[in-house]
Amino acid sequence: MTLADIMVAPQLDFLVATPEWQPLAAPVPNLVSWLGRMNARESFTATTMERIAESANAA
Repeated sequence: MTLADIMVAPQLDFLVATPEWQPLAAPVPNLVSWLGRMNARESFTATTMERIAESANAA
């Protein structure tokens, strides 16, 4: 895990929800695989916007 991973993963995670993701990701399967590994990390999923909102509402 590097600072680059921490900075880029959230940006790409948002990009996945856009129509542009499929054509951009098609030629770079290693990037798609890396993002999948990042999303498998508990520390990453604990800091998604949805999880942060849940925590804020629970407080």
